[in-house]
Amino acid sequence: SLLTIGFGPASLAIAIALADHLSSSPSSPTPPVLFLEKQAKFNWHAGMQLAGTHMQISFLKDLATPRDPTSPFSFLNYLFTKGRLQKFINLGTFLPARREYEDYMRWCASHFHRSVRYGSEITRVDAVHNEATGKVDRFNVHWVDTATGTPGSAVAKNVVVATGGAPAVPEIFAPFVGGEGARFIHSSQYATSIPGLSSTLLSPSAPQHLVVIGGGQSAAEIYVDLSVRFPSSRITLLVKDASLRPSDDSPFVNEIFDPDRVTPTYQLNAADRAAKREKDKGTNYGVVRLELLERIYSELYAQEVDEPEEANWRCRVRNSRTVVGVEKIENGVKLEVAKTGAENGERETLEAGLVVFATGYRRDAHVRILEGTRGLLASETEPVKSEAETITEAALTSPTSAPPLAGESTAEPSTTSTVAETAPAAAAAETITEAALVPSAPTTTPATTTETTTETTASSATESEVKITTEITSAPAVFPVGRDYKVQYAPGAVEEGSGIWLQGCNEKTHGLSDTLLSILAHRGGEVVQSIFGPGSSSK
Repeated sequence: SLLTIGFGPASLAIAIALADHLSSSPSSPTPPVLFLEKQAKFNWHAGMQLAGTHMQISFLKDLATPRDPTSPFSFLNYLFTKGRLQKFINLGTFLPARREYEDYMRWCASHFHRSVRYGSEITRVDAVHNEATGKVDRFNVHWVDTATGTPGSAVAKNVVVATGGAPAVPEIFAPFVGGEGARFIHSSQYATSIPGLSSTLLSPSAPQHLVVIGGGQSAAEIYVDLSVRFPSSRITLLVKDASLRPSDDSPFVNEIFDPDRVTPTYQLNAADRAAKREKDKGTNYGVVRLELLERIYSELYAQEVDEPEEANWRCRVRNSRTVVGVEKIENGVKLEVAKTGAENGERETLEAGLVVFATGYRRDAHVRILEGTRGLLASETEPVKSEAETITEAALTSPTSAPPLAGESTAEPSTTSTVAETAPAAAAAETITEAALVPSAPTTTPATTTETTTETTASSATESEVKITTEITSAPAVFPVGRDYKVQYAPGAVEEGSGIWLQGCNEKTHGLSDTLLSILAHRGGEVVQSIFGPGSSSK
């Protein structure tokens, strides 16, 4: 009934919303569901799991609580089952450590392990036409096993594409990153890459020049981490803007991310939506938490007290700077840096042993994945009328208000190879069966011992971004979506009860919260209702 491409926070929120509904409606049939994930295991922002970093949104905006505070998948229940609830209360904070929040999501994901196929990189999605009607009623999703290279495929009536963001690198560096990758890393790989570099290319005791490019939270965090990790090295932060700027997280401004703001935003015309997005971006893009800014400024000031000559400073923040030239040199790279708007064309040359890009993410992977369905779109001269979208806030606040689900007992067979055929050794775990779709319910009994989790080593380039990126490149509007996130193919092209939904790449239509964690609990409920509610069928 449902196949989801990507199993990060957005897909996990959908799984939780569906599980909550099924637990509250025992008579509802369990629909066959499969989640495909490129990573070898669940992780979230592994590259930015730095010591001492914390979340920038309240733990109450977890993957379940805003939709249903009684859900067993809440962050509070996670703490309860881990035996840490009382101690967390004693902390008196709404902002848990980033590592703890990743562990919360990993804990949630563990309840759906029988429905997830990790190590599966999607190659394409093809439309399958019904021979009787001529309309598309299924989609064939193809993947490659990342460990063995073995291809596989599965057919589903409904597909959710939630691939998350791919690291964005300034175009001028493109010719160099592939061939000299060790000298260039993206923030999404920082925490997982820097320990290895410390033992090979970089030495904490040997002088180096390390450059960070970016002006947001992740850039500032990496700049500080490098200054501590390599006390003998010079650290330079290149900021395109005229200054590092603080994020605005005041209560009134935070209402921008409320679920009830999505519909009014979607109903605006494109020009007004763009203007609103530009006005609101100071809450999330290219901004830094005030306490971190104050720390950086204080340390720079102390440095100047000890050494008045800027040329001798170990750490520098260079505002209004753009890299205009790159040259590979022995043991590093040479950067030609221009001062933005300088009438005299002020430039400087920096030689660096390492360049870290904190330059955001691209969110257009779905365009490549869905290329095989492009022919189903209406022509530019034939506008698509939006389907009736009657999702109400009341219908999303509790699982009891969700409509009954209808599901098949088995998944549609693949027209090429099935999961069992592509990986016979793991067939028992990967065959799509109804039993494998029932999540193991989170326990409400406190743990007597603390469970240990393996530290993630793979970088996370999947799913929605919390406020740690400097800039996110939204995908081109190639596949228009309705308010319910369903791709609007040409009228009559796709059967009722089938379709494709996009997650995390709809900022231009659904607002600034689309790529963030804040909206996931509600949005997961919306997607479940759109797929399995009125007007949709999994029969």
